[in-house]
Amino acid sequence: GILTQILKEYCSALLKATEDESQPGMVNDLRLPVQHESIVSAMPLQERIVMSDAALQILDRQNHWNTKLAKNALEDLRKEIQTGECDMYVDEKDRVQRVLTIVALRLETQHGSVLAQIGKCQNGESSARCTYPG
Repeated sequence: GILTQILKEYCSALLKATEDESQPGMVNDLRLPVQHESIVSAMPLQERIVMSDAALQILDRQNHWNTKLAKNALEDLRKEIQTGECDMYVDEKDRVQRVLTIVALRLETQHGSVLAQIGKCQNGESSARCTYPG
């Protein structure tokens, strides 16, 4: 079922992240060199959506989503989850958290020219935009 698939993908992402980030002896049953959010963001989108939807359902049950503005914000969160722009989870203190994954990339030519920005992703749409610093 879906839980088996989520477990399989989570374990796969955890193993890969642990191999990529750790030095021998750093991994044990008490401490991992990676955070839960990093593991989830490395999983396939479909499993991330299912996990985030569970947190979103908890958020939806809370009383402060009664106004039209709040319902629109909740719908915006749903759209961000569906497009992979964010993930949501429940932390150890039972708070719903929204997580964004941000990737920074520095490109430099052999002559020292640097690209400061190579594109943007907004509302699930990506666009290329190469600009130099300054």
